[in-house]
Amino acid sequence: VTNPNVGVTNYHFILNGITTIQNGASATTSRSTLNDGDTITAELTLVSGCVVSKTVILTENIVTAGTISPVNQTICSGATPTIITGVTTPTVNPAANVSYYWQASTDGFATFNNILSNTENYQHPTGITTTTQFRRVDVSELNGKTCTDTTVHVTVSVNAPPVGNLLVNGAAQASLTICTGDSPVFTITGGVASNSYTFRINTGVVTHTNTPSFDPVALGYVFAPGVTYSVDATIYDKPLVAGNPDPTACTNNTSSITLISLATPAVVIDATGAVSGTFCTGDNVVFTVTNPNVGVTNYHFILNGITTIQNGASATTSRSTLNDGDTITAELTLVSGCVVSATVTLIENSVTPGTISPANQSICSGATPTIITGVTTPTVNPAANVSYYWQASTDGFTTFNNILSNTENYQHPTG
Repeated sequence: VTNPNVGVTNYHFILNGITTIQNGASATTSRSTLNDGDTITAELTLVSGCVVSKTVILTENIVTAGTISPVNQTICSGATPTIITGVTTPTVNPAANVSYYWQASTDGFATFNNILSNTENYQHPTGITTTTQFRRVDVSELNGKTCTDTTVHVTVSVNAPPVGNLLVNGAAQASLTICTGDSPVFTITGGVASNSYTFRINTGVVTHTNTPSFDPVALGYVFAPGVTYSVDATIYDKPLVAGNPDPTACTNNTSSITLISLATPAVVIDATGAVSGTFCTGDNVVFTVTNPNVGVTNYHFILNGITTIQNGASATTSRSTLNDGDTITAELTLVSGCVVSATVTLIENSVTPGTISPANQSICSGATPTIITGVTTPTVNPAANVSYYWQASTDGFTTFNNILSNTENYQHPTG
């Protein structure tokens, strides 16, 4: 009671004309359990003995929060929650003015932030990485008095992204240099059995798999010499569906690995003593690597893929005991560590002479020898071309002269 504030001996506060709230010397009382239409009467006893009174009729600014949907949702880390929609509006006094604002919390509303005002629905503008609760505050303003009630909160649960580290040949490294013919194998460690993976080379999808390993060469991929590649992977927290990533899976991208495929030189072997790889029986054939001639740390010459002829710093070796169909391979170790090779296949131009007749003959001085006839032709490689020439000697072929070409038989022309 603010007036009168003197000359009063007693204050009697009465609820709804029946229930005494206070009866004494204090001009103040309080009540927290009140209803719409309740009355509070203050009866004052003055020093004169007179009793005066005043009654206040109360209007309850009642507000019962509406409802929002969905009840809860689960998203991947970094994703944006779906819109939270007001399903029902709050219940308020018909004369009240209604407004809204939204609150967000990451600790069950032990603490919270006001995030948006005056909208019945809420769309979070960005992705979130922490499980977060959202609720709407329904506001009723009546006769200058503002009252609020909060909806049941919606929990947006955030699934942590799957984890894993991309390795190449079992090692964690940012780049790898490979040689022609190498088969790098990529693996992902740190995942779980339910994960699936997409491996990419140069951002192109190469393979989807439920296993954390990728052998591109085994799958037919060719790393071209002199080209740099980038290999990375996406990890999914769910297995593949019909061979493809589950669209509901949460994902995480690995770091990339740079793969440098070295350009390697073509190896050229020169076979001195052989023509187009063809040699005569007993020839000593000299093999020389003529290209590359720099940047080589070792030359390994191998006969028929098995027997080492030479293994060292020399670019040259030789062999005199060779057979038809033998191969000579030169394996070169480059300063880069790559090994390049070339192989020469040898053809033996074998020839076994035919026979002539008569074996011997005796004549008188000045007489002409009888014709010497070819009885059998020589045995040669089926692909060889055969020709003949004749020789004569007077000292058992210590010395000799060529006397006639391209005839299988020989008739000495004079005595």
